Amino acid sequence: IYAATGSNGWVLGGRRTQSGSPMLLANPHMPWFGFAQMLEAHLICEAKTAGDSWNFTGAGFYGSPVLALGHNDRLGWTLVTNQPDIADTWRLRFSKLDEPLAYEYDGDWKQAEEWHDTIRIRKSRGIETRPFTFRKTHHGPIVALEKELPTGEKTMLAARISGLFEAVPLRQSLQMIKSRNLADFRGALANMQILYMNVLYADCDGNSWFVYTGRIPRRNPKFDWSQPVEGNDLATEWLGIHGLDELPQVLNPAAGFLQNCNSTPFVVTDGENPSRESFPAYMVGDADRQTRRSLRSLEILRGMSAVTFDAWQQAPFDTEVYWARHELPKYALDFQQLTNDNPELAAEVRPYLDHLLAWDARITPDSTAATLCHEWYEHLYGTKYPGENLRERYRDKPAEQLAALIRAAERLQNMHGTWQVPYAEVYRTQRLHNLADLTDARFQDDAPSLMSLGGHGPMGVIFTNYHTPSLQIPFVISQRKRYGIVGTSYLAAWEFKPDGVRGASLVPFGTSGGPASPHYFDQAELLSERRMKPELFTKQDVLAGAKRSYHPGEE
Repeated sequence: IYAATGSNGWVLGGRRTQSGSPMLLANPHMPWFGFAQMLEAHLICEAKTAGDSWNFTGAGFYGSPVLALGHNDRLGWTLVTNQPDIADTWRLRFSKLDEPLAYEYDGDWKQAEEWHDTIRIRKSRGIETRPFTFRKTHHGPIVALEKELPTGEKTMLAARISGLFEAVPLRQSLQMIKSRNLADFRGALANMQILYMNVLYADCDGNSWFVYTGRIPRRNPKFDWSQPVEGNDLATEWLGIHGLDELPQVLNPAAGFLQNCNSTPFVVTDGENPSRESFPAYMVGDADRQTRRSLRSLEILRGMSAVTFDAWQQAPFDTEVYWARHELPKYALDFQQLTNDNPELAAEVRPYLDHLLAWDARITPDSTAATLCHEWYEHLYGTKYPGENLRERYRDKPAEQLAALIRAAERLQNMHGTWQVPYAEVYRTQRLHNLADLTDARFQDDAPSLMSLGGHGPMGVIFTNYHTPSLQIPFVISQRKRYGIVGTSYLAAWEFKPDGVRGASLVPFGTSGGPASPHYFDQAELLSERRMKPELFTKQDVLAGAKRSYHPGEE
């Protein structure tokens, strides 16, 4: 579940909008249940000194005193997870038999620290207590025993994550929230207190900016940092961290747009992308990753001009299946070969493939092809994230891939009584009360739910939602429909005009956790209908729209 989390982030420059002002889209994909779900909030600080007051709305995580993304009255940003290399492992040799905690270092020895502790582990029949021995070095804690010789000498691996203990992300987040312009915002990011994240930014001065941030250690480039390096070599020590100006970034591109969907920072726009050769090989861990969501985003943004704010709000609900549009024509050619090589198999495949080839590759409530396509894709690519590479058994085997379409149709037939089942009948949104762990989720097919038109992110669907599998185990569970559990956990569209910001947003269920509240499931209707609610941002607008106002501690 947590491996499927990600985000879509877009910025549209003023040259592509009707108003001439930039627009920003924030769409994190986090779990809808449990501790990692997101909340929407609006924070206002009214200070005695006017310059210290601020007004900020956006989204964050339960338990955090500040929000992770959003906008104030002058600027805003969204975050998209990236994969900078912020951790390393060192190979250490403990070869001094009379001093078992001594390890080799720069022609001499250093002493490791060792201690013992117990950890309580919950088991099916109660709590089990296990003793552990821990050891740490100046490189970091020992995480693995690599080799032990009969003589007693040991080779161990120590690991370190940059900023894990010394960084204070909330301090930087607050500085970002209080920023008034790009210079302020850059100054906040320059603290390098957030360990990793792509940042997409826009402001009322007309700027749009992408930056690949991370607390990335500066390293000696002669080593292969994708593998453990020799911990006894002084040259493998970290040499500080890279500054903000040294990271991949694009400011105000001529193409008029920026995007990142958990993909490479070297293809975020057209024409002015960061050059891969300008950065150390160890810096960017996702340099070769180009998700289908990113490819579809580029298609959409390239086609935008004179965009209104209403159109910008609709754009993230795009349900075209990028994989289907690009791959189905190839399968039509493979099918022609199959008719020659294996006519009997081709005859079985034909009705299902014909059904897909007649489809416009868009998810709609009545589309039966969308349901079949989703099932077939999971057979070919598996259900695990990122799920954009064919499973081993199907690679370079087009006949086997087409045969999997038969099995996908048979599974739908067995589960639903027909292989032509409308998408909205299968894919649903239902809220479970006080669900702390997704492994405990038990949805009810006969309980109220709403249609979910989001699709599988690895297929290249911008309106991204991930759903439970259909399950039918006699006397254990019957859950034939598929329910949203990860995906569009917060969605916001913002426009940055010279006189201020306007926005629209939604969360997948509602702002209240109480089932009796009218705001427990009201925004699920917005999600199902693919529309957002307008933001109330100024204090005057908030008070005018309030149903009840109170002060904490007062009745």
